[in-house]
Order: sequence, then structure tokens, then C-alpha cells
Amino acid sequence: MSSANGGQANVTVQIEIDGLLYYAPQFANLGDTLNGQQQAAHDALASLGNFWGTDKFGAAFGQQYQPAQDMILHLAGLAAGGVRGISDGIRAMAERYQVTEADMARQISQLQAHQRFIASKDGDR
Repeated sequence: MSSANGGQANVTVQIEIDGLLYYAPQFANLGDTLNGQQQAAHDALASLGNFWGTDKFGAAFGQQYQPAQDMILHLAGLAAGGVRGISDGIRAMAERYQVTEADMARQISQLQAHQRFIASKDGDR
């Protein structure tokens, strides 16, 4: 892509802080919902007890079923925590961006003031 600025594409990035802060709680709520569903599934399955029985086939089934059930419930809990963690990450990103944006605006103002000072000194000559 060629342009008047030496072949560089003109790219504008705009960060909508309000949008980030709007969606962050939605991820937190979703994580909490997933966590509640994981706990409900755990409680429902626990209430069934060892439904597979104690005979030879039931015991063999239980040896395979129980570890798989435990792993699935554990992974569901991790997923719920991960989704909730996205909320924290979005909030932190928005906060940091606001600080960075204010710092950059301050630095630009300082640079512009310095340029005006230099220009005024050049005009005094």
C-alpha cells in the first residue's frame, strides 16, 4: 500500500474505555453463573451417590466414571474462574489505558510548550 507518507498505511486505533467498563461486569456475571452451574451439577451428582452399584460391572464402571466426573467438574470450575478473570483483565486494561493516555497527553503538552519556547527564542534573534 502506497501513500503520501512514505508508503505507510494510516492506521487509527481508538479505545473505548466506557465500552470496556460496560462489558467487564458481564464477564464477571457469566463467570459467576458458570460457577453456580458447576456447583449445582456437583451437588446433583453427589446426591445420586454411587448409582452404578457394587457388583463387578458397577465397580468397574465406577472406577472409570468417578475420576472423569471429578475432572469435568474441576475443569468447569476452572473455566468459570477464567471467564470471571477476563472481567478483571478488562478492568485493569481500561484503568491502565486511562493512565497511559493522560501521561501521553501531558507529554505532548510539554513537547508543544517546549516547541513554542524554542520558536519564541528563534524569533528573538
